[in-house]
Amino acid sequence: MKVNRHDETIDLNALQNHDRPGLTQNMGGFLSECAAVCLDYNGHVFPVVLRLTGSHTTQWRLAGPVVTKQMRRAYGDLQEATEYGASGLALLIVESCEGLTILSRSPKDGGGFDYYLTPVGFAPNSMEENFLGVATAWLEVSGILGGTAEEMQYRMNARIRRLEQAAREFSKARTLPAWIVVVEFSVPGVRMENYEPSP
Repeated sequence: MKVNRHDETIDLNALQNHDRPGLTQNMGGFLSECAAVCLDYNGHVFPVVLRLTGSHTTQWRLAGPVVTKQMRRAYGDLQEATEYGASGLALLIVESCEGLTILSRSPKDGGGFDYYLTPVGFAPNSMEENFLGVATAWLEVSGILGGTAEEMQYRMNARIRRLEQAAREFSKARTLPAWIVVVEFSVPGVRMENYEPSP
């Protein structure tokens, strides 16, 4: 386990930067606003202390967009907002801790994970026939609007089982290590674990 203390700020607004091969500026803004609305629902006002446990133990100051009444109306489906807001936070955390960024969203039938990851700063040729061949890891995300540490661990265990099943179904050549991130918005807290497929 890596133990760090981060005094810097992680900013949800950074999801709108143009340097991620698998995330548009508009989608980044959507993920950012989803996370902000979920935190606002739980009574949090930026900056928020965000605690990370699991393979890393650390905390950051979390900044983000000011939540307006219009945003609350736009993201009235809090279940959906929780799913996408957790993805936004997860992407920022794997970038900060592991130097990995989003290469592509995985399709629903893509093998039991949410995103393909690639090293930060890597600029794949989008014309390559095997664009996803440059992926170096998978990312699986789960979000909880309000829950307990036990619920976070339950979600973590369920995601590990899902990845184990995906590893059995995929050919060995297509199986990658994975990061599993569970975000809980009421504390707020994040648990991140690494999954390495069996040889």
